[in-house]
Amino acid sequence: AYGLATGLPITKNKLQLLDNLYNTTYQKIKSDDKRVSSMLSDTTKGKQDHNLAALAVVTNAIFNLDEVLTKN
Repeated sequence: AYGLATGLPITKNKLQLLDNLYNTTYQKIKSDDKRVSSMLSDTTKGKQDHNLAALAVVTNAIFNLDEVLTKN
């Protein structure tokens, strides 16, 4: 996702940060079905699971990176 959004290869440091974000998010929501449902939009109905919700947080973080928002 990082490569597609930025057109750049991901560094080890950024990969580790995004991996940590995924793991932290997953641990926080793994037993909270109601929270997971509220995190995902209607377009993912029937596919609402904890992995998808954690990945949505990571994807949102990628889309908000300076590399994605800034065009040179």
